[in-house]
Parts: sequence; C-alpha cells; structure tokens
Amino acid sequence: LTNNGGSAFAQSSQINDNGQVVWAQRNTSTSVQDIYLYNGTTTINLTNNTTSGIWPDEPQINNNGQVVWYQRNESTNICDIYLYDGTTTINLTNNSSGTYAYKPQINNSGQVVWYQQNSSTSDVYLYDGATTTNLTNSSSSSYAYYPQINNRGQVIWALYRSNDPMWDVYLYDSAATTNLTNNSSGIYAYEPHINNSGQVIWYQWNESTNICDMYLYDGATTTNLTNNVGYGWPQNPQINDSGQVVWYQQNSSTFGYDIY
Repeated sequence: LTNNGGSAFAQSSQINDNGQVVWAQRNTSTSVQDIYLYNGTTTINLTNNTTSGIWPDEPQINNNGQVVWYQRNESTNICDIYLYDGTTTINLTNNSSGTYAYKPQINNSGQVVWYQQNSSTSDVYLYDGATTTNLTNSSSSSYAYYPQINNRGQVIWALYRSNDPMWDVYLYDSAATTNLTNNSSGIYAYEPHINNSGQVIWYQWNESTNICDMYLYDGATTTNLTNNVGYGWPQNPQINDSGQVVWYQQNSSTFGYDIY
C-alpha cells in the first residue's frame, strides 16, 4: 500500500472488516507526519500536515470507514483527538496548552472514547456523535486510563488512585458506572478489555502476596480464571465475542512463557 522505500516510515496500521486500512506515516526528509486511509480503492491523506512538530498517531477505524486518531502539537504543547467521519475531519477536544488526549477508540456507531490528562488528573471522555461527556470526573490524584468501547456503547477503563495506591476496573453501560473490582490498597487491576457481549477481562496483581491472576466479568459475576499460588504473571488478555479468552503467562518453575 505504501512502497515508501527510504523516504518515509509507515506505522500504527489498523484494518477494519471491509479491508479498509489506516496508518500513520512520517516523511523522513521533512519530519512531517500524516494519517492515511486506504478505502479499498484509493489512498487518502486525512491530515495534510505541512510543518514538522505535529504528530498524529495511533489511528483506529470502524467498519463504516470512520477514523479517529490523536495529534500532538509540539509548539503549543497540546494533544487533541480528531475524527474523520467519512467526509469531514473534526477536532473533538480543542484542548488548551498542557492538556493531552490519547488512545482514542471508535465503535461501529461512531462513538469515540479516549483519556485526557493534565498535571493533576486524568479522565475518560465519550463522544456519542453529538455530545462529549466526561465519564469519570476524577478528583485530584486519580487517573483514568486506556478506555475501550464496544458496539453496544459500553465503556471500560482502569483507574489509578495515587493517594491510596490501587487500580480498579470500571464499566459504563449508559445507565450507570460500576466499579467491577473495588480493590483495596496494594491491589492493581490492569489492561481491561471488553467484547460486544459486555464481558470484561483483566489481570490483577496483589502486592502483598505477589500473585497475579486473570479475571473475567460475564455481565453478572466475576471469576478468577487462574487462581495462581505463586509467581505466574498472566498478562495481555484478549476476549472475543464468544467469550473465549487468551493470555500469556510466565511459568513459575521454568520462567518460560506460555499461551493459555
């Protein structure tokens, strides 16, 4: 799709179910970076940046060909979220200096989530196609990160509290926000993922026991899938729409890694 030779670096590629592809690409001679869309026939430059120091990256594409990405401006110290809706590109955040929006995700309805941080906190935002809502309204020393959204509009994220160190996993389902973990200090839940049935997977580390386990929330009940008794460290969980889960885990005896 690119045939760049040595003139450009293409990265962060994503593909939808219709074979449309997006990626970020930097021109090595001008240090200008852009987002490109291959729509199945033609490759389109969605950003057309002309100056260096503007860095769009990590594009995501849904099955309708809508694309989101974040873009950092070095000179203004601003990072914004952009949405290409198939016709027009919209800045969803219009942030001020010192505010950084990252990790946008988009579902097939065109709903977008991302996290946004400043010097004291980090929040998760949802754009529903018309309105942007702060889902977390975090207090100082609370930091919400890495949201994901499914095609039902359910959103999950991890939230860290630095004043009483813990990580929790939260689920927003349009009616209410639920803390799925309710952890105490020293227990850390990471990398939540959600499927289109609303099932959620994450791994969780207990600092006092040094045990790490994989947990599944099925919509009603949370189950420990691993029940480790020693050093194991399951990580990088993934879940499909049938509820099947995969992760990798270090063997406590051999210290090699296995897929489960």
